[in-house]
Amino acid sequence: DQNRLGVLGQGSILALTSVATRTSPVNRGKWVLNVLLGTPAPTPPPNVPPLKENGDGENALSVRERMEAHRANEPCRSCHKIMDPIGFALENFDAIGSWRTLDAGNPIDPSGKLVDGSQLNGVKGLREALVRYTPQFTRVATRHLMTYALGRGAEYYDMPTIRAVATEAGRSNNRFSAIVMGVVKSPQFQLRVKSDEKPSTSTNIELGVKALLSETSRVNAAVFDISTENEIVIDRLSGTTASYQNAGQTK
Repeated sequence: DQNRLGVLGQGSILALTSVATRTSPVNRGKWVLNVLLGTPAPTPPPNVPPLKENGDGENALSVRERMEAHRANEPCRSCHKIMDPIGFALENFDAIGSWRTLDAGNPIDPSGKLVDGSQLNGVKGLREALVRYTPQFTRVATRHLMTYALGRGAEYYDMPTIRAVATEAGRSNNRFSAIVMGVVKSPQFQLRVKSDEKPSTSTNIELGVKALLSETSRVNAAVFDISTENEIVIDRLSGTTASYQNAGQTK
């Protein structure tokens, strides 16, 4: 199913970014911006009214129609134009991630335009638009992995190392293994090891790689695999088949 490829089609993510009774284009847009691209959406102004829900006896409106009315005026419009197109592209997935073509009896319109001008038409178009941000995604993925490895949030003084790891991984077609090796070789990770008898650097690296690969293989390490033909892209995000030509194997 082309609609289910990658993390954007995972039911867990779609349910997580919904509210109790309906989808939330805002939450889904914010999740993509923050978690995949590392670009948090602006903080909403105070006293913003909640989205109007459909009342009994009224003509039921789709979530998109209600959102269009909600963001018709400032200060809502400037923020929502960043998040909403991403969320609208995922509207064919309901609040628990099931595929649908109608919302409140109205046909779903998953089209939109990102702030960079990219035209969207559903989840497939969103994947294709996000593939262009592969370097940014790689840096964010490295930061997330560094956070997990260190057991703390990444700070400003960690960013040179994170950028260096991501740049070095780019020379290896952004393979996940290259990101792991970069993290476990970093001073931040190496200097966290404490014991009565300090292990050697090679031991630190071996232990670090085993620990990170063991955990990330359980939680979907393949999300960070990237490559299609000769162009670097996000494998699981774009839903394409990664081909590691240098290794002589196809994943």
